[in-house]
Amino acid sequence: MQISVEFTWLVGLFFAFLGVLWAFGKILVNQFEKHLELRFDAQDKAQTAAATHWEQRFYSVEDMTRRAAQDIVNLKIDLPKVYVQREDWIRFATSFDHKIDSINHAIHQLTEKFHARN
Repeated sequence: MQISVEFTWLVGLFFAFLGVLWAFGKILVNQFEKHLELRFDAQDKAQTAAATHWEQRFYSVEDMTRRAAQDIVNLKIDLPKVYVQREDWIRFATSFDHKIDSINHAIHQLTEKFHARN
């Protein structure tokens, strides 16, 4: 049994096989490109969302920093009005103790006079 095939038919079959391989390769490359495009789109969306998130966070940190700086300025303004220095407190306490002692001494003298009469 002998199979006879013409050369042109073999060349045609070879080119048809190459055409099928080329078509499958083209389909595979197109699917690969489509998958990459979807993946890049998803990454772009995630990057945009992350950028928006961090931008909002940075704005809130800037706002908190501005408020803290303003609070410090207000504290510097209000501190001398509210804060009593140690030396001033000691002077006040000494004066107050002296007044209480003089009242105590006056009451003690009055009680001695009252007991002396009775």
